Order: sequence, then C-alpha cells, then structure tokens
Amino acid sequence: MVSDPIPTHRPQARSYLFVIALPICVVVALWGIVDPDALVRAADAITTTIFRALDWFYLSLILFFLGLSVWLALSPYSRVISSSAG
Repeated sequence: MVSDPIPTHRPQARSYLFVIALPICVVVALWGIVDPDALVRAADAITTTIFRALDWFYLSLILFFLGLSVWLALSPYSRVISSSAG
C-alpha cells in the first residue's frame, strides 16, 4: 500500500496561522478606530519608504507579471480550463 506523500489536510497549520494573524488584524483595526490619522500617517510613511527603497524591484516585479500574463494568454496554456469551470 502506497501512502499519499503530500498531506491534503493540515488543520494545525491553519489554526496556527490564524492565531498569529488574528491579533495583528485586531491591533491594526483598533489602531484605526482609536487614532485613524496616526494610522494613515504610518501607512503613508511605510508605503513611501518601500516604494523609494525598492522602486526598481517593484517595477521589475510588475513587468515580470505583466509579461507572464501576456505569455500565458498567447501560449498553448491559454486553452487550459480550470477545474471549477467545468
């Protein structure tokens, strides 16, 4: 008997991720409720810093995904139908 090498259901990993993500989301939501102007300033500062420091990387990544989309649309893979479609 051959066992399945790839586990298809891992509830512990999902709950672990949820336990980490939930408090972060709650803290950010509460911050937005308590002091929305400070949250806007912080988000603006983070976004500006990232775009200034990584502008070449961001542009390269966008161009890569745009090129990948065009290539997939024009390649033989464009005829692949997803399993949910039918």
